[in-house]
Amino acid sequence: MKLKGHTDTVLSLVALPFDRIASGSSDRTIRLWSTSTGACESILTGHTQGVCALMGLPNNQLASSSWDHTIRIWNTVNRTCVAELTGHTDAILALAALPNGSLTSGSWDTTVRLWSTVTGACLQTLRGHTLEVSSLVALSDSNVVSGSWDGTLRVWNITTGACIRTLQDDSGPVTSLAALSEYRVASGSKCGKVQVWNCVTGDCTLTLQDAPVKGLAVLCDGRLASVSSCVRLWDLATGTCINMGPVQSSGNVIAALSNGLAESGGCYTNTFHRIAFSESLAVCVWE
Repeated sequence: MKLKGHTDTVLSLVALPFDRIASGSSDRTIRLWSTSTGACESILTGHTQGVCALMGLPNNQLASSSWDHTIRIWNTVNRTCVAELTGHTDAILALAALPNGSLTSGSWDTTVRLWSTVTGACLQTLRGHTLEVSSLVALSDSNVVSGSWDGTLRVWNITTGACIRTLQDDSGPVTSLAALSEYRVASGSKCGKVQVWNCVTGDCTLTLQDAPVKGLAVLCDGRLASVSSCVRLWDLATGTCINMGPVQSSGNVIAALSNGLAESGGCYTNTFHRIAFSESLAVCVWE
């Protein structure tokens, strides 16, 4: 399935509850899609430059960040912007939501910021990277890992603002991150490597060879998907590429999709079986 409607490059994707996906583009819009029908359900406008990152939030909310240095919080039901978060001084390339409802962001200004999505206040500014922060993931204990073009991953204690550990990626600028189980993360680099890290010990436990990696996503069975010159599926137990996308992808981002996301007690149980990736102006869904 190919979802068409954007008029410029798709820069960001995120899976939403109930077979939906959001895409952000250089055309400055966010589109909400049904992955069941392929229909564009709504278009969110407000950013003045390209939409770099998206993150789903509780209560039908969506966070977006942009080259315009702002983060916007959207109500996806009535399609309105309910908050605008300001403070970064350059493009905001990454977002990650924490279990307590707060939001983290990573920017070209080299900082990571922690935000209240209720008040819009910046609660912490985390400094340490020397180049752009390209990617963020939240760990199970609410700590956050950031990846940067300076070739490092940093594990942050969000409560204290301290950098707990710095992981050195010798393969060059870190372009993407994905959270795995057991306090592990996968990183993708511009130099074409996918690496798995133990965030407790700081050890790199697995290295996979790919083309320059633009995005990573984890499926429910533990397989890792990467997008580079094409989409690849990796078995992390064996370190082998077990499948390759049917179409060469010129895209920038990738997201794991759910088949029938279930809600229980206000929380969503993710069962990711499908992959969405950007291909120029379109979003492609791969079963």
